[in-house]
Amino acid sequence: MTDLSLKQKIMWRVRAIYFLRSLVRPIFLKFYTFVILGLIFGNFVSIAQVVNNMPAGLLSQNAGYFFWSAYLQTEFLVQVGSVASVLLFGLILRDLGQFFGKTAFLSKIYFR
Repeated sequence: MTDLSLKQKIMWRVRAIYFLRSLVRPIFLKFYTFVILGLIFGNFVSIAQVVNNMPAGLLSQNAGYFFWSAYLQTEFLVQVGSVASVLLFGLILRDLGQFFGKTAFLSKIYFR
């Protein structure tokens, strides 16, 4: 085996391991779970029907009441999934805020 082919095989393995490790980072796991919840519960809720059932000229005060009553009239499993999706989305936003906050802090220190 030549040095070049050995180096290529080793680098391929290193890249594969790096890629697999990047898939299991906590923020990506939260994102994957969020997408899966969206796909599963997207089959239970028809957004088009919710929009069609909205009264015309819906004001901001009435919009909250309409969506709250629509939420309360869904199945329990969909309600749990909706709450879980909102919580996961909040956690993802928190993680992104922490990440970009750290990078902004580091850029102020190192790149003055």
